[in-house]
Amino acid sequence: MIKQELSKWIFQMDGEEAIACTVPCSMYSILLENHKIDDPFFRSNEKQLTSLSERDCSFETHFSVDASLLSNAHVLLRFDGIDTIAEILLNGRRLGYTENMHRGYEFDVRERLLVGDNTLTVRISSPLRYMREWQKKHYLAGNGQSIDGVAQIRKASYMMGWDWGPELPDMGIWKPVSLIAYNEGRLGTPAFRQFHRDGRVDLLCKTDFEGDAEGLITKFTLTSPNGDASWSCEANVDGEAWIRVEQPLLWWPRGYGEQPLYTMTATLLSAKGEVLDEKTYRLGLRTLTVSTEKDPYGNEFCFVVNGEKIFSMGANYVPEDNLLSRLSCERSERLIRQCVEANFNTIRVWGGGFYPHDYFYDLCDRYGLIIWQDCMIACNCIWLTPSREENMMAEFRENILRLRHHACLGLLNGNNEVEEAMASGKPPRNTPVLLADYVRLYHNLLPELCEELTPDTFYWPSSPASTQYFDGAPGDENRGDAHYWSVWHGWKPYEEYRKRYFRFCSEFGFEALPEPKTVESFTEARDRNLFSPVLLSHQKCNAGNGKLMAYLSDYYLYPQSFMGVIYGSQILQADAIRTAVEHFRRHRGRCMGSLYWQLNDCWPTVSWASLDGAGRLKALHYAARKFYAPVLLSAHESGTRVVFNLSNEQRSAFVGSVALTVRTVDFQTVWSETFAVEQDALSSRDIRSMDFAAIIAGKERECYLSFALLDETGKQLSESVLLFVRPKFFAYRKPHLTATVTGTAPNLTLHLASDTFAHKVRLDFADLEPKMGDQYVSVTSERGVDIALTVAEGVTPAEIEEKVSFFTVYDIDPTCYGE
Repeated sequence: MIKQELSKWIFQMDGEEAIACTVPCSMYSILLENHKIDDPFFRSNEKQLTSLSERDCSFETHFSVDASLLSNAHVLLRFDGIDTIAEILLNGRRLGYTENMHRGYEFDVRERLLVGDNTLTVRISSPLRYMREWQKKHYLAGNGQSIDGVAQIRKASYMMGWDWGPELPDMGIWKPVSLIAYNEGRLGTPAFRQFHRDGRVDLLCKTDFEGDAEGLITKFTLTSPNGDASWSCEANVDGEAWIRVEQPLLWWPRGYGEQPLYTMTATLLSAKGEVLDEKTYRLGLRTLTVSTEKDPYGNEFCFVVNGEKIFSMGANYVPEDNLLSRLSCERSERLIRQCVEANFNTIRVWGGGFYPHDYFYDLCDRYGLIIWQDCMIACNCIWLTPSREENMMAEFRENILRLRHHACLGLLNGNNEVEEAMASGKPPRNTPVLLADYVRLYHNLLPELCEELTPDTFYWPSSPASTQYFDGAPGDENRGDAHYWSVWHGWKPYEEYRKRYFRFCSEFGFEALPEPKTVESFTEARDRNLFSPVLLSHQKCNAGNGKLMAYLSDYYLYPQSFMGVIYGSQILQADAIRTAVEHFRRHRGRCMGSLYWQLNDCWPTVSWASLDGAGRLKALHYAARKFYAPVLLSAHESGTRVVFNLSNEQRSAFVGSVALTVRTVDFQTVWSETFAVEQDALSSRDIRSMDFAAIIAGKERECYLSFALLDETGKQLSESVLLFVRPKFFAYRKPHLTATVTGTAPNLTLHLASDTFAHKVRLDFADLEPKMGDQYVSVTSERGVDIALTVAEGVTPAEIEEKVSFFTVYDIDPTCYGE
């Protein structure tokens, strides 16, 4: 088989100057790289640039074909991804039309190509005009946060704006273009099913190929993770082959075991034994499904891996950028590593973006992250005309085939929040036509397709949903998964999380500003006020900045500086999500999943993300390292009464101890106790309940409780702080902080010390950005705190000590506290 990439193109907007470009690329990325537009992320530039998507554009390439390529029996032109509404012409003649960003298109061009020079043109029409034209045919209510008509187009919805994303409806060729030539046959997408029995795995391999030659043979070869063993077999006349693996190395999600990956090679051979085509896959041997069995509370909802019920810990993933040509495997790997460092075991790929590239799933296989995969429909009802149904089913088929072999694939979900719209009883969202189309698509067509293509993958119709059939009651607290937004959108205090007992909470969130350096990257100094036009243009949640300040003033003092606003919003976000997750983990068994909204951003903005638009960690992501720790000690307070809970998400029992200490702000110990603890594997229980009223003796504003978890050797695993009043009422004193740095680059240790209780210390290093082992730490005693730093070669301890600065809760408004 011959494959010829077509990567060099010419881009043109409505007859304007032609610009050379390299595919993959898009209108906005080309114009930005060639200095034709300003950065759409800077200040309020987005507002001026959205209108570019009202215009049409074209891409054209000239390429040469020799006679040897045309001598093949089959010559195809393959577009892996066009965004979105495009007419394709080859040598001036219309070849085809595309209207779905989420799938590839292939065209037979053997009779259209010329020996020598050829011209391929892709004319892309305005997505906004397309949306308006379809709205006239059948109006579809939008989601209230995107450009009207977003439901009419099979394009990543977030490009039309969301309550965290800009309105930049791009156009372009966002994946590779190639010519494919072959004679006798080529491979399609083989299937691999696993049957685990009696300590072995039987792999059923099913061939899939296109070809018109007699006697084609498919050979399957499986190689062990370390390469020391292999198994081979050929498909029979029914296209099936079996491979048996004795004593298999099982794939586990991160935190439960290792992630060994076997290599499967499928080879298509001619009747003479010549290799016609070959594909390689990485397989993790495991069983992975979702249990919805009845239990005393209703019906559980949990991932079950190799027979073990696990508690899902993670967040919701959105596209990493609006300009898709800037995506890369290296960028995604950085993000996935950040998830692993925060002890994630699960990521939900949200349905308002696009199906990620293959490398994303390869990374999740390698790092052990279960994928909850949405189909690409979010908050929008679908009108199923015959052509649209055919188009969408082709999209679903292609992507299911592409993803089904991945060890990380845990769940296929029909849509995001559309079942809620259907159950709301409020037209125009749930007219009889749309309701019938909803049931047909998500409760008939999609589950049937999943059963055909990937029968061992769990299908769920919508998130949230209560059952696998349409019962009109999504979000039932006792069944299925839930999205909970009474905190934030509903203005409830974050303690409200403790009143809810979801089976699996797949969305909940709280907003915060991005990191200061990220804010500086898209603003000028005059913009750095939360209610400036520029900051408001980077806040897409309606009235979000006002809501943020209202929440902040409920828990902390009103900030006296913009840095105080950034810092205060981030520690408040971390407080809120920590409160929810600790409650969910406390009730392990009843609740079996926590996926906060959201992991990341597609641009620099005020949002619910724990990683900002530049990939910098907010306070929430540092907090996630702790509340998603394999063994979690948490405190659940009500006034002066505190219940301590120990959650063990390991497959082995935990043995250690807990150290409790009450101190005053000047580090005077009022009371302390250490006691031994044991906790069974994969379990959670309350280990102690105490009332501290007599201990603090009316000094709620001056005393704090530190609680630490130690392993059986006495090594401290974690330390947390609990106040008996809201922080704005606590009697902080000005901390005099010092940093002493030792070691040699790249690995340094910073010892942080203080002369008084220092709460949630944020460290900054000016132009240096070391990778930090912890941040927003509290100094609870004279011992201080050690923080690991990873720095660039050549950075010295003295340079770190010179540039370090601090910000604490005290600094939100120093005028209100004592010295």
